[in-house]
Amino acid sequence: MAKETTFTFRVDDELKAAFTRAAAAHDRSGSQLLRDFMRAYIRDTARTGSDQALREDWQAYDSVAVANPDHDAWFRERVREGLADSRPTIPHDQVAAEIREVIERVVNAR
Repeated sequence: MAKETTFTFRVDDELKAAFTRAAAAHDRSGSQLLRDFMRAYIRDTARTGSDQALREDWQAYDSVAVANPDHDAWFRERVREGLADSRPTIPHDQVAAEIREVIERVVNAR
């Protein structure tokens, strides 16, 4: 794993508070999302730009980030299958309600 470092920057209080609430609403931390945004920005810039060094930086980072290429290939295939699946989707609230019922039955059976 690559060595980690701290990245400190200034942002206004309202933006930070709104970002933190939005991240929490999706069970993510602000740090996780910022790392995702940074990776996506580097990737997208490397793909569309003419800067060879940036492309090399991304390729080097990407090769470290994907520690298990077999798992990565398997995972990407599952995502492709999911995106191609034509079955109707189930709304999140419905799934959450159904799993709460299952949990309640298990707890009550004890």
